[in-house]
Amino acid sequence: MNYHRQCVLSHKIGDGEEVKVAWIPEKFAVKGKYLELKEDDGWENGWQVMEVGVRQASEAVRERSLDYRNQRKASDV
Repeated sequence: MNYHRQCVLSHKIGDGEEVKVAWIPEKFAVKGKYLELKEDDGWENGWQVMEVGVRQASEAVRERSLDYRNQRKASDV
């Protein structure tokens, strides 16, 4: 079975820093490692793993990644 880890990633941009939380394959979830992430407009290099968090089966992560599509329907009153 394959697993993903929820990680905090950091990327330097200009004088600042961008931080995001993402599920990444467990083999890449190594604190201090630099990664290349796929963004909407292509691949972006230079993301550093700052923290490694909880572990989930890759299949469960993929299933939950589409939940946002139904949230509005379920939460609108």
